[in-house]
Amino acid sequence: MLHSLPEIRGKANAKAYYQNFVDGFSERSFIVKEIFADGDRLVKYWQFKGKHTGVFFGIPATGKDVDVIGATLVTMRNGKIAEEQDFMDNLEFMRQLGIIPR
Repeated sequence: MLHSLPEIRGKANAKAYYQNFVDGFSERSFIVKEIFADGDRLVKYWQFKGKHTGVFFGIPATGKDVDVIGATLVTMRNGKIAEEQDFMDNLEFMRQLGIIPR
């Protein structure tokens, strides 16, 4: 069963969260395709690609390639990221990993 992730607060927790992508995927790339900004708010439109060769949030390596598009809403404060909200098609991501059948 899939569960939603809890809210992540603080630099150390954010770093630990994203470390799952580093540990779980080789041949990975994170491409920021476009950024739109208005004052202290911005949107990043991105693409993540990689080969699932390591443990990813407890999911053993499947050897599958993933290619997903997403967006991140960002709030800046004093020139630093104060808050981020990531959005992507998690169902499609799990299908590409072979965890959920098509």
